[in-house]
Amino acid sequence: MESDAACSFGAFFKRAMGGEQEPYPYQERLATEPIESRLIHVPTGAGKTAAVILAWLWRRKVDPANTPRRLVYCLPMRVFADQRNRSGNCVLGERLTWAN
Repeated sequence: MESDAACSFGAFFKRAMGGEQEPYPYQERLATEPIESRLIHVPTGAGKTAAVILAWLWRRKVDPANTPRRLVYCLPMRVFADQRNRSGNCVLGERLTWAN
């Protein structure tokens, strides 16, 4: 990806999160470093759902030819899946309609 993509992810993230929250360094790395399998080990409430969803959306925006069209998010329990679905919808909401 281009170097200016790394600079712009912060604005993309901030807008998606309602305009106030800057991405954590690990969230920025997920969006801007080469794609590979990753284990994300960060505390509860540190933005893992937003990190994964927004990093993938950012990559689809800046480098669609090299980014998978689908995001598969695997969780061990249905209650976690329902919670992530609500979190993802909240993160995305109407804020990212400009992303396409």
